[in-house]
Amino acid sequence: MAKSRILIVDDEHLIRWSLEKDLRQAGYSTRQAASGEEALSTMEQSPPDVVLLDLKMPGIDGFKVMEEARKKGFNPLFIIVTGMGDVRTSVQAVNEGAVDYIFQPFDVELGTASLTEL
Repeated sequence: MAKSRILIVDDEHLIRWSLEKDLRQAGYSTRQAASGEEALSTMEQSPPDVVLLDLKMPGIDGFKVMEEARKKGFNPLFIIVTGMGDVRTSVQAVNEGAVDYIFQPFDVELGTASLTEL
């Protein structure tokens, strides 16, 4: 079975780099986007199975990325990965279609559903 294609969307280069390094070592195909606009463009070029998505970014935020992706017919699993979250925001993210909400910092290997098992 082929592993998921993962798009990592975050305006912080080190977060994208770290997630990509760990996921590629686990055998996943990954792409990066530094903004919401770039994420939508990347989805059009190569639709991902999973999107690891920051909510707070300049320009189009993570909520708008989810909305626009669905309008364009893309239906990846959205997992919110953020360091600036609260309970209200996490509930809103799930209500708007995210399948999970992960607070940073985190360890890729920890948790009931490890990111390396996508």
